[in-house]
Amino acid sequence: MADIKGKESLFDKKIYGIEEGAGMTMTSKEMIKAYGLDLEYVASSEGAMLAQASKLIASKKPVICLGCVPTPCLLNTN
Repeated sequence: MADIKGKESLFDKKIYGIEEGAGMTMTSKEMIKAYGLDLEYVASSEGAMLAQASKLIASKKPVICLGCVPTPCLLNTN
């Protein structure tokens, strides 16, 4: 997270994640605040998050999204 500080605009100031109320969502929001990041947390279903991440990756745009390792959105990328 510290590596993102000052570079938020590269990611359109957004981080894509899963549904509101999920533990990972709450932790992510706490981390955004703790690191003082200028990021909007965009909550959605896992499928919508993966679709958005895949779209941005295909467009060669940087993206921040939550995911386990390995995550489906990275299976077909370099």
